[in-house]
Order: sequence, then structure tokens, then C-alpha cells
Amino acid sequence: MLFSNSKQADDSWSERLKKNSLIMILAFAVMGWFSAADLKLMMSSNSWNSVPATVIESQINRGFRGGPDSPHIAFAYTVNGQTYISEQIDFGQWNYDVAHYLQKYPIGKTVSAFYDPIAPQRAVLEKSGSVAANLLLVLLMWGSAACLVHYRFKN
Repeated sequence: MLFSNSKQADDSWSERLKKNSLIMILAFAVMGWFSAADLKLMMSSNSWNSVPATVIESQINRGFRGGPDSPHIAFAYTVNGQTYISEQIDFGQWNYDVAHYLQKYPIGKTVSAFYDPIAPQRAVLEKSGSVAANLLLVLLMWGSAACLVHYRFKN
């Protein structure tokens, strides 16, 4: 008689998970979409224009709960008389050599930035990034959403 209620307990747990799974499916799908958008931007950045920029912030972002530190670099640039500020070094990497970036981009230094001619508020200092990291995030998020969709609607 120990296992007589196990099927009922499993069904009860499944119903609660099914209710919450819609939120999780949506969250995974949206995160995957943003990762795919970053990947698309990275691929299209070869056509971005170069513009002089001035570094206005250069500091260390301490890792959250013991996570890796990362550089925080902000730069100002002007396109068609409009001044913009960006904090995006590149399109994302697994790890950053923080000391290298802080030395490369000290406050006040004039550097080249690359901006999207379609959306000039979008700019990076380096047209690089980890294709593998972004692709992995897309696959992980959409794969997780697909698994939840399958589980949620299998009955």
C-alpha cells in the first residue's frame, strides 16, 4: 500500500508543473530570441560604419556571487550631429581579460567604434564575440522551450 497513491501524487505534481510551464516556455523562447538577435547583429556588423569615440568610463564589474569579473567600458560617439553613449564592448564572450580591456580603453582615450547605420544608437568597440556562446544560448533556450512544449501538451 506504500505505492498506491504514487500515481495520484505524480498527476498532481504534473498539473502544477503544467500550469507554470507556460511561463517557462515563454521565458525560454524570449531568451532564445534575444540570443538569436545578438547572433544576427554579430553577423551583420561587417557592414557597420566606423566612427571616433571617447572612452568615458573604464572599470571592473565584479562578478555576482563569485562569478567572473568583467570590464565595464562606456564610450561616447557622434553620428550625424547626435551624440550617443554605448557600453557594449563586443557581442559577448565566455571570459574577458579584464586587465587587457582596462589598459586598452582608459578613460579619455579616443578609439574607433563601430555603429549600426540602421540604428546608430547601437555600437561596439570591437566587432567580435563568441559565435559558439550565442549559438549555444539559442539552442539551449529554444531546446528547453521545445521540451516544455512537448511535456505540456503531450496529453
